Amino acid sequence: MQLVDVCVPTFMHAEIAVAALKAGKHVMCEKPMALTVEQCDQVLKAAAGAKGRFMIAQCVRFWPECAFIKQCIEDQRFGKLKAINYGGSQRPRLLGEQLAARSYAVGGAILDLHVHDTDYVLYLLGKPQAVTGPGRHSPGTNAYDRVHSLWHYPNGPVVQSRDTGTCPPASASTWHDHRFDKAAVRGICAPASP
Repeated sequence: MQLVDVCVPTFMHAEIAVAALKAGKHVMCEKPMALTVEQCDQVLKAAAGAKGRFMIAQCVRFWPECAFIKQCIEDQRFGKLKAINYGGSQRPRLLGEQLAARSYAVGGAILDLHVHDTDYVLYLLGKPQAVTGPGRHSPGTNAYDRVHSLWHYPNGPVVQSRDTGTCPPASASTWHDHRFDKAAVRGICAPASP
């Protein structure tokens, strides 16, 4: 075995990724890398000294429609990018409702959903000057069930994204809207049936 794919509940990511890296394996870890900065630092330290390669499975940037957006921005086929608006909604299904409500086990809307928007915006546009991001705290947990972010790019596009983890499974979806000088490119992805 040369590769370990870490696709267990989020609270177990760091421990397994570190062990696999120390064993000399290549590691692909599902997002998020971990639940805390300290855990992420442990994984990165192990990866820096490892024989194998380490990658977080940020899938959105590899979707064909998202790769197309990247090309449109780079070659400006529709002119300059003016605005991005992203949204996602779902009900966390990981090990059922009881586990999903425990903040030590999952990351809520920020780490389980918004992490995709964050990775994709950074991939498209690079580091912003600032990000503001109000959220709504989930009652009875340390997680947030709703988050909005506004990205500040001086002389760049208006960028906002919002995600929630409180929708019934049947109404869950992911959508994106990119406004260029000469076109709007939109998409909606409905989830597979539960």
